[in-house]
Amino acid sequence: MFKNYLTVAFRNLLRHRVHSAINIAGLAVGIAFCILTFLYVRHEWSYDTFHKNADSIYRVYRVGKRPDGEKTVNGGTQYPVGPALQAHFPEVRQMVRFERSRATVTGENRSFPESVVFTDPAVFEMFSFPLLRGNPETALKDKSAVVISEEMAQKYFGDQDPIGKRLSIRRGRGGGFPQLQSEAALKGKNWTPVTGEFGKLWGAGNAPPGHQLVQVFGDFYDFTITGVARNTPDNSSIRFDFLLPYENIKDLTGIDINSWSVYPRNSTYVQLSEGVLIPDLETKFSRFIEKFTNRYQLRLQPLIDIHLNPAIPGPEPMSSPQYAYVLSGISLFVLLIACVNFINLAVGRSSTRAREVGIRKVVGASRAQLMRQFWGESVLLTFIALCIGIALAELLLPAFNGLTGKHLALTLYANGPALAFLIGLNLFVGVAAGLYPALILTGFHPVVVLRGRLKVGSPNLLGRGLVVLQFALSIFFIVSALLMNGQVRFLKGQDLGFHREQIVVIPNKGLIEPERKRLFAFFKNELARHDEIAGVTGATHLFNQVKKSKFQQQDGKMRDISSLGVDYDYLDMFGLELKEGRNFSRDQISDATKATIVNETLVKAFEWDSALGKTYRGHPGTYGVIAMGANFVMNPKIIGVVKDFHVESLHHEIVPLALYLEPAPEYLFIKIRPNRIPSALALLKDTWRQAAPSLPLDFFFLDEYVDRQYRAEERWGQIIGYASVFAVFIACLGAFGLTALAVARRTKEIGIRKVLGASVPSLLALLSGEFVVLVTVANLVAWPAAYYAMNRWLQDFAYRIPLGVGPFILGGVLTLVVSLLTVNIQAMKAARANPVEALRYE
Repeated sequence: MFKNYLTVAFRNLLRHRVHSAINIAGLAVGIAFCILTFLYVRHEWSYDTFHKNADSIYRVYRVGKRPDGEKTVNGGTQYPVGPALQAHFPEVRQMVRFERSRATVTGENRSFPESVVFTDPAVFEMFSFPLLRGNPETALKDKSAVVISEEMAQKYFGDQDPIGKRLSIRRGRGGGFPQLQSEAALKGKNWTPVTGEFGKLWGAGNAPPGHQLVQVFGDFYDFTITGVARNTPDNSSIRFDFLLPYENIKDLTGIDINSWSVYPRNSTYVQLSEGVLIPDLETKFSRFIEKFTNRYQLRLQPLIDIHLNPAIPGPEPMSSPQYAYVLSGISLFVLLIACVNFINLAVGRSSTRAREVGIRKVVGASRAQLMRQFWGESVLLTFIALCIGIALAELLLPAFNGLTGKHLALTLYANGPALAFLIGLNLFVGVAAGLYPALILTGFHPVVVLRGRLKVGSPNLLGRGLVVLQFALSIFFIVSALLMNGQVRFLKGQDLGFHREQIVVIPNKGLIEPERKRLFAFFKNELARHDEIAGVTGATHLFNQVKKSKFQQQDGKMRDISSLGVDYDYLDMFGLELKEGRNFSRDQISDATKATIVNETLVKAFEWDSALGKTYRGHPGTYGVIAMGANFVMNPKIIGVVKDFHVESLHHEIVPLALYLEPAPEYLFIKIRPNRIPSALALLKDTWRQAAPSLPLDFFFLDEYVDRQYRAEERWGQIIGYASVFAVFIACLGAFGLTALAVARRTKEIGIRKVLGASVPSLLALLSGEFVVLVTVANLVAWPAAYYAMNRWLQDFAYRIPLGVGPFILGGVLTLVVSLLTVNIQAMKAARANPVEALRYE
């Protein structure tokens, strides 16, 4: 029986090649979308599930209130929290902390700026990070031990066994900047003296007796490699290349890990015993923590909840589950359009299949047998489409990875869930697509069918409704893509209020304050002598990274103020316009510690008519200063008001901003003269080599950085755009197939009309007129849905394009034109055919 079903199914597929090809092509595209979405969603929801103890591991986070009553939530905790919880609560079996820091790592005469992670020895017992080499129980027991990833082992030691070898690690990105060292301390070390103009800048002439200004390579703290860990998986919230024992934090960063007064910055994880009630334990935690601080309470977050819960910010990489939902919806819509094609063509061929059903029933076939036959044909066709869809997904995977920023791999055959998904997808699509012929066609009475009294076909309400649904979804995607791309173009083309072209940014955030100060002075002095450079300035933060503090006026009302430390030439380089007052001046000594320049929004927030000479004071406690850089400005006096400019992305409105002088900026900004970029970049590299020969130069262009703020929106616009193309493609395949069926049913009618004098244009209008009506109805259905969705999406932007009628009309017209071109390809063939052949039809 099965062999018979299979034989009949293959015969039907071959007999109706065009319809089969249309169905297979549409389903293959829809299935490919579903496979790619499955890979993405599965990767997102699999974060941290590979840990053996994942169900019992929780991250400790803080819930507190600011002085103004605003609630704060953060995943960072103070250093002593973890040990205190483990010592006082038997429910806490183990605890592990993670603290990330920038450092310079030197090994095998090579130095690189790296990110190192401090942690506790129980990390390999609590988490499932397998060691390829070394003993996980003892790898971090010694303070001078370090565990590296296999990638770092290859980077520093190649094919050599790294176990037992040494790495020298220094705080920050230094490890090459001049240092004042005693001659006794330099014995046996790799160093070179610093002389000349560069040496004078760094104070070589002020060296005390027995000391030299030198550049030391591979100095400070030596660590022995005791383990090589497998590279952390892409779906891990906790990532590392270098693991150091926690006790080294004070040596490498200068922070006292036993102090409760240090700002909470590390991540604390605890493993709980079985049967612990989380709410009860959180209550105990809160009562306990009151002994040390009353500023916050402690809560527990499951490990596997971290990645998809951005409401609790922390150092771990996070993502919004909304992206997975949206992508799943897009792929299901595309697959739905393909299934609609299948049903539509089944409706169109229903008269032919109805006679087949009638004859089969007459010779003894039961309805159950006929249903199995139709569903068997559908599943077989879906299986063919599945094989093509897998190949198509493999072909599209690199582009999909580029859009989503992931490194997904199509290993569907290597694991059970993926295989189950494929089988389930094949059966679901096959059953759903074959639902109409299996349930409706098999229910016809054979006598009615064979007498020709049954009226079925594409003109019925179901067929028209499905066509409208197809084109409505296509129009929805097109309109959404047009609006998304329009918003991204608007964001990139918006005047931000400052110059951003041909400005190179050099980050120095990892350096200690004296190194930043001297490096900045050296670059300003050295580059000022070259024609390629139009200016050099610096700031404590990049745009979109400014820090906010709470300040109050005499009325006692609290206000958020963003602060930014800048150099004297900051306003001039970025073309910022002073509306009132003056710029910072080197001739005014008090400007360095007492002066500030504010923007227009701050003046409006404080409701001042004129801001010059005004002061505002910080809130006592954590909000007492305007800046936390190398320069502290208490109760600053306003000397100027600058015209508003955007220091944050256009998702946000312009905020109150205060500028203060910073002598040790963490970012250098170098403006290059037009058409001098190659020579200017070569000059920057040469200058950097003079200052830090052991470190690579890290730089980027400011305009590219600003554009990257909208990369997520740009990616989703591209994804929706691709979905639009495929949706219209599938819908047009269906229109092509339905037109072919209509032409086949009306062959004699077309022949008679031609004999009676009908022109080709009139016949084209006859065959395509119904599609014009259906696409028009589809527009009326799609436009409100697209308006609602895009209006919600645009609410995330403080500055956005208006929802005009242009994209809606353009989306509808594009869909209509493409569908008519598709329909007319088939209709033209029928309209130009010899009427004699048409009248001989059947």
